[in-house]
Amino acid sequence: MNETYLISLLIAVCLKLSLTLADDSSSSSDDDSGHMKPFGCCGKKMKMDEIDGWPKSSVLVDNYAKKNIPLVMRNAAKVSPAYDLWTDEYFLSMNIPKEAKVNIEQRKKEDRLQPTAEMHFQEWVRNYNNTDKYMVHDIPDYLGKDVFVPPPLQCEKLLKHIVTAIMWFSSGGTKSVVHTDNADNILCLYRGEKKFVIVDPNKYAEHVPMDHPEGAYSSIDVDKVDFTKYKKMNEVEFYHVHLSAGDCMFIPYKWIHQVNSFGSNIAVNVWWTHEIIQTITDIEHCDKIPDKMTTMDQVEFPGFSHQDDMPFEVISAMKDRIRQLPSRKLTYEKFMNILVEDELFLSSVIGIGYKRHINLAFQIADTDGDGYITLNEAYNLDNTQVGEDFKSQLMQYGAILSASQKDLDDAEKIIDKTEDPHEMKAAAEAAARIRDEL
Repeated sequence: MNETYLISLLIAVCLKLSLTLADDSSSSSDDDSGHMKPFGCCGKKMKMDEIDGWPKSSVLVDNYAKKNIPLVMRNAAKVSPAYDLWTDEYFLSMNIPKEAKVNIEQRKKEDRLQPTAEMHFQEWVRNYNNTDKYMVHDIPDYLGKDVFVPPPLQCEKLLKHIVTAIMWFSSGGTKSVVHTDNADNILCLYRGEKKFVIVDPNKYAEHVPMDHPEGAYSSIDVDKVDFTKYKKMNEVEFYHVHLSAGDCMFIPYKWIHQVNSFGSNIAVNVWWTHEIIQTITDIEHCDKIPDKMTTMDQVEFPGFSHQDDMPFEVISAMKDRIRQLPSRKLTYEKFMNILVEDELFLSSVIGIGYKRHINLAFQIADTDGDGYITLNEAYNLDNTQVGEDFKSQLMQYGAILSASQKDLDDAEKIIDKTEDPHEMKAAAEAAARIRDEL
């Protein structure tokens, strides 16, 4: 009796195990269902936080920006005049200077190796529906007056850390590369539809490699992802976000994303410095929305090369680079590559004096003096005296770049414009002195 029972039990266990293995095998083959299909088509879909309208400054900063969590804000862009004003007829009725040109990308499926072209904005408006191109340009002042700076960023404490605002304009059908941004940003859509496919880099940075680190993007073909090349893609979880006109989204620093647009399409991105926002405290006093909203044309955006923000961006870039290195150690040469794109060219323009500050910065960061900067040493630059000394050297390096470039530009303008040989000689000598002094 017991022997019969044991045999029956063994058969049942074997049958259960075979069914489980069959299910696992089926599941494993399903994991490759996204092979040679669009990016994000398959795999587990994640749900993103959503609210209606704008959050308070403290909520955006403390609950989302500092925690690197994305957020969808439905109907938030509708508070800006642009939401109602921006029609083609409105654009064509504007009195825009003849020299006001915008940058045009040459194909809707993004290729960052393609050159861009320039076109007068109103010529673009007349032609965009009949072309495979799209516009990407710093928002011009003549349009910036119609767009409010996002209300949570209106406070001076945050406003001064916005680095740039970009306008995107197409007839739809655009496809971005898979990429990351080196800043936090809010995108607001004023016309059309956009679909985002988003990946959490804290979980899947190694699964979706940015194999073009110089541009922070991936060579993945967004229309047909090759799982034999990107072997871990079948493990990735995706956020799928559909924005309609009037919606906005906060995209955190370094979050991986790919964007598709549909229908006549206009959006504006606002980027701000990630590292500095992380250090801001007592933000609650920014929660009161001002009586009069600041528009984009009232803000002077310094751009990503803004000197005051540069040390934070360098430290962030150092951490990212160290994580990518098999040795997890940053050499002086690789540190120099973060700061100087073309050493020979820079030395020929301003001399080699700038290297002193780079050398000192490296020595300060390399606290154990072994000739490498580790990830722990990079993190030691956050909110410490060592970090302050490091940043001081980078600020002096940045000051050399800014001052010398301005002086050299002034000298070159004189050389270009003057026909007086004496003025030309004096300007050339002045430029030479700048190099010698540095």
